[in-house]
Amino acid sequence: MRYYGFELGTNVDEIRNNTKIELRHYGYDNVLAAVNNYMYQNIKNDVNFFVYREEEQRFSAVFSHNEKKVSFQNACNTICEMLKDIFSIKKIKVMPFEITMQQFLDCVLEARRREYFNFSNRIIEESNLWMYNYFTGDCLL
Repeated sequence: MRYYGFELGTNVDEIRNNTKIELRHYGYDNVLAAVNNYMYQNIKNDVNFFVYREEEQRFSAVFSHNEKKVSFQNACNTICEMLKDIFSIKKIKVMPFEITMQQFLDCVLEARRREYFNFSNRIIEESNLWMYNYFTGDCLL
């Protein structure tokens, strides 16, 4: 698995006004939860995506892909096309950059804490995240 972070240039109001789906079907109160739920349900296998932080005119997001089955370019293009076609998100402020497994896990935990998704255990499993406790020899995830 490969893990990447990037930043999108938009805000919640733009998504709410320009989206082509009914957000309430994917998340009642939280627009970012709706984006994450939609992307999780409709993205192809071996690719995961979610938004984990909202700032003024910027969303921080991450994605992972299985490099043995999906190329980086294919995964990135799929995500960008879905964001553009469904949510009218066209601006990428920071191009995708590779992150570590630990950084990806930190993003999962932050999104869970902010209640941006309720399927974090599936993301952890599908992204092949694991932590090993050196002192006890136990797998933590």
